[in-house]
Amino acid sequence: MATATLIALALFTLAPAAASLRWPLENAVGPPGPRTFDVVAYGAKVGCEPGLPSCRDNSAAFAAALAAIERAGGGTLLVPGTPSGVFLTLPLNLTTPRTRLRVERGATLKALCDNERWPRIPTLPSYSNGHGSKGSWFAPFIGASNVQDITLEGGGIIDASGECFWGPSHPADPAEPSQMEGSRGNLLLFERVQRAELTGLTFTNSPFWTLHLWDSEDLHVHGITVHNPASSDNDDLFFGPNTDGIVRTPTPTHPP
Repeated sequence: MATATLIALALFTLAPAAASLRWPLENAVGPPGPRTFDVVAYGAKVGCEPGLPSCRDNSAAFAAALAAIERAGGGTLLVPGTPSGVFLTLPLNLTTPRTRLRVERGATLKALCDNERWPRIPTLPSYSNGHGSKGSWFAPFIGASNVQDITLEGGGIIDASGECFWGPSHPADPAEPSQMEGSRGNLLLFERVQRAELTGLTFTNSPFWTLHLWDSEDLHVHGITVHNPASSDNDDLFFGPNTDGIVRTPTPTHPP
């Protein structure tokens, strides 16, 4: 799939009129400050590309930071851009209202390539068994369900390591069965989320649909870049069934 860049030009609306977007997104959590939870303070360190001996699994550090945000009733999960580098982790589930995930420029938040430890979730009605779901699919790299006031921002990169899924789910020989129990998940899945903003980030290497926005409302998507390689499969940019009040910018497409 070619690169798609969302740039801040005139907005247009999908579903209801923009008047339904009643939440001042810029005041959701506030700028980084006392309620900022830096993953480095919880033990996270920049790692490397998956498969190399010195790669660091930061899943425990991210889990600890998210637990602290839950205890505080919301806050900013900061993935710092200094020092620049790759932070590897298993999927992140944003369960606390008023959570802001800030991946700063210079930082890459990258999925750990470990299918055995990757959580599974039940399929949604928007996900047909025709995709080979076998009743479950891999959790999204970034997920949020039944929660309000979620922001993703910062100028950095969110990389879902789709290369760990494309081959096993689609063997080169069509007669060869899939090597995965469960279907590829999304880079991002918002399920029944109210009031959210995606801005300033690059989303890349989605295993399947890139931004899956299901049964949600009042979502702003602007100033983002999405890049999935031509060799990837079914990595649609947006998939938003039953979702009201999506406002996004025009989507020019550029060659990969």
